[in-house]
Amino acid sequence: MDFVLHHPVGFEESLTCEFKEVKSHPVQSIGKVVDEYVVAFLNEAGGSIYWGIRDADGVVTGVPVTSKVRDELRQVIGQKVSAIAPSVMAETVAVPFHAVRDPAGGLLPDTCVVEVRVVKPQVPALFLAGSGEAYRKTLGGTKKLGGGRTVPSGHRSCPAR
Repeated sequence: MDFVLHHPVGFEESLTCEFKEVKSHPVQSIGKVVDEYVVAFLNEAGGSIYWGIRDADGVVTGVPVTSKVRDELRQVIGQKVSAIAPSVMAETVAVPFHAVRDPAGGLLPDTCVVEVRVVKPQVPALFLAGSGEAYRKTLGGTKKLGGGRTVPSGHRSCPAR
């Protein structure tokens, strides 16, 4: 996949794909809701959330990440995933950092799109976040099971895996 700053990506949001722009500190922004999305994908068909892509139009905004921030992101995502019940194997969730290019084609240092990729486990289960809440993925975002709200985000489709 090629991510070019201020250009739309070549795929859209769907039940297996979500875009989120990071407007403040990446570790706090991503850490605040990553478990909700991981649980939602686990409770449906799996999928990916891409931080650094604006969900309104699919345009790459990028995430500012130094090697220290990458390490902090891996730690916070790992902590959130380890709190999910029932427990999931480590390989169920991957965190690739995708390079972002400037419009002229050069790589932007310390800027990436952070993908959290969730593989649906083979054993059926209802997964709960560390808070004890269950979520499912919808076309409009995520929905808390038991009458929660839906977080709107668009109606597009991700690339095939």
